[in-house]
Amino acid sequence: MKTDSAYKPLHVEEDQTGFDLGTNIWMAIVLFVMLVLLLIFLPIGWEFDMNSPDFNPMIFLPFLLLSAVLWNLGKGAFLWRRLRRFGTATMELHGGKFPVPGGICRGLIRTAGPIATEGDFQLTMTCVEAYRFRRAGEIGGPSDERYHSKVAWEKTLTVPHTEADPQVGLKFEFQLPEVAPLAQFIEPAIGSKPYFKMKASINIPGMKPKVIAQNQKPDRRSWWLEATAPTRDGVFRSKFQVLVDEGLSS
Repeated sequence: MKTDSAYKPLHVEEDQTGFDLGTNIWMAIVLFVMLVLLLIFLPIGWEFDMNSPDFNPMIFLPFLLLSAVLWNLGKGAFLWRRLRRFGTATMELHGGKFPVPGGICRGLIRTAGPIATEGDFQLTMTCVEAYRFRRAGEIGGPSDERYHSKVAWEKTLTVPHTEADPQVGLKFEFQLPEVAPLAQFIEPAIGSKPYFKMKASINIPGMKPKVIAQNQKPDRRSWWLEATAPTRDGVFRSKFQVLVDEGLSS
């Protein structure tokens, strides 16, 4: 495949599969060590009768830790199998400089080997915004800051499998938003002014925190490109972080 000078790689990024695999294995090790230390240094007995005076609610903690260990190992095995099947894909950014909001983001996604696809490739560019929330600690104690994120902008391109050769390269080109993208927000009450500002985090146990915002700049922003396609060996999936040149302080 011939390329001209405008399409020389500006930046090459490996997909996140290997990083995610390492994270899951590391988390499984840490949680397993915590489980062992809990069983050794904090004997809690095995009385399951909640009416018994010997019942200790901490009895469920080892099962929660064990479940977390198994979940991380299972996800790690899934990612390892994906690496064995498809190898490590790479993304090349093209052009003379890094893309900017309102500009064009173009490049190629290459796979380590041929992929027997059974459908079209879906290339999805996503902008994720993170908002910082301060949570008060105990009286007289320090407070901590946490980031909650939301998808602010997303666009998908379809590459027909009859025209795609991911080993040679899947070409992509996205027109990025002209201004800082704002996610959908809950409409303010009737009578609120257009310049009304609001930022809130909805926290439901067992679910990822949901952020709603209006006229509030994010504290951090990241851009991601994900490629997926059905294959004979399961779903091919690769995710890359895209470097976009922008200033959040302006």
